Amino acid sequence: MIGTRYDPSTPYAGAEAMARELADARLLTNDGYGHTALFNNASSCISAYESRYLVDGTLPPPGTVCRPDRVPFT
Repeated sequence: MIGTRYDPSTPYAGAEAMARELADARLLTNDGYGHTALFNNASSCISAYESRYLVDGTLPPPGTVCRPDRVPFT
């Protein structure tokens, strides 16, 4: 699972709760803003973990936090 820390639509606490409910789930934290970690919060770190998972099932280490490549505000 990927949860964005400052997502106004789907709060991070919900991602934490869902990860606890799912068997063998791992929460990858996007320390960014906005809704979703794909386009609004582009992160090469998130993309790399997504690719590793989709190609060979490798999960990120527990507690992994990624930052967006660009911040929305200066």
